[in-house]
Amino acid sequence: FGGTHGMYDVMSYGLKGPHNSFVNYLNWMFRASFLVFFIWGALVYYAGVMFFTGLIAIAGKFEPKCVLIGGEPHGHKGTQFSDAFTLSWTTFSTVGYGNASPALSDQQQDCGWITTICAVESLLGVLFSAFIGSILFGKLMRIQSQAQVLFSQPILIQYGPGVECDANFVDKEESNDDNEVRPIPIPCPVLEFRIANPLFEEVGGEIMDSVINVVARLDPDAVDPEIRGKISDTKSKTEKVDNFEDLESGIPRTHNSKKNAIETSLSQALFWKTQPHQAVEEDPTSKMIKPRIFSKLLLQASEHPFFKRTWLVRHVIDDTSPLLTHQARMLVQKNGGHWPEALNNAAAVRKSIQFDQILVSLCGVSNVSGSGVFNQKIYNSVDMIVGYQFVDILYCGNFGELKVDLDLLNDIVEQEGGGGEPLTI
Repeated sequence: FGGTHGMYDVMSYGLKGPHNSFVNYLNWMFRASFLVFFIWGALVYYAGVMFFTGLIAIAGKFEPKCVLIGGEPHGHKGTQFSDAFTLSWTTFSTVGYGNASPALSDQQQDCGWITTICAVESLLGVLFSAFIGSILFGKLMRIQSQAQVLFSQPILIQYGPGVECDANFVDKEESNDDNEVRPIPIPCPVLEFRIANPLFEEVGGEIMDSVINVVARLDPDAVDPEIRGKISDTKSKTEKVDNFEDLESGIPRTHNSKKNAIETSLSQALFWKTQPHQAVEEDPTSKMIKPRIFSKLLLQASEHPFFKRTWLVRHVIDDTSPLLTHQARMLVQKNGGHWPEALNNAAAVRKSIQFDQILVSLCGVSNVSGSGVFNQKIYNSVDMIVGYQFVDILYCGNFGELKVDLDLLNDIVEQEGGGGEPLTI
């Protein structure tokens, strides 16, 4: 079993073999487009028909009276191939017009080969029709389970004057009881993106009980030490759960029952659900891949009971946000939780935010079908624009009804108060 470098050749189960090849083939058909799926179905259909056409033509050559075309023997007009093809496709598709059929026992003896070929072909035709129908039904159900929503392409960061105007700040300074004049604290930047429902005019186009979940994937080399410490603390608590230990007392629990295993599984699920930071190791035995760190973002409004038109999703980048760099977090904490004046410009804000990707998932219940729907969007760091806000996409129709201009979904303008970074096209 030894390899060239002293390593062992390990058999990979679940990846090879005819059964798993068929499963991979099924998964490919579900992922393929409808055009590719129909082309594939037509090719397989005609391949099957042509295969049995050849068998019928060979059998009809030796026993022409066993294949009846319009009551006449096979190939009586020199059309052996077309006669065999007619019987083959009518049998495979189970249409059975009646003008092409194998001879019955009272018409011709010793036609067992033709009867067997047609019986096998009709069976395979029924299975093929059911197979194609089930895959088509699954693809349609997959479309139905996808929430028909549109995500904005950019993800915007408003800071300083933009957030102040949004929060209705009017005075530039305030006074305390000693009549000392001091500047109003600068609010922390806000990350936002928006979602539009293109079915806003359709009856039942709403999505009920919508929930947004936003998770940031962080660079493991640049992650804040505070987050890394929380992940280490989470790891130690997880080991206690894995070892059947109570998180409060640390007392080991018994291992001798299936009930304990089920309780541990539920404990792990509930425990991880409450943790804002997670480190996922794809291969703990390899040093080539570093753990992937995911941090959940706290949103101002993560639920929408009746999503009909638009949804502006916002996250405040304060000292609790995992998007802040360690240096920026320390400055915010030192400034009493407010944004420092030294970082109150577009370039400094961009340098204070670090993430690899932002993963957005939306789930809810379709108001027209009553089934669960889901959609997702992945934002990269290059999609972030600092110092801009979305334009208003709501307008009144001819009869006073509220409509959504979907063409303006990705349109942005510089935030109120200015300060937007230069845009390069």
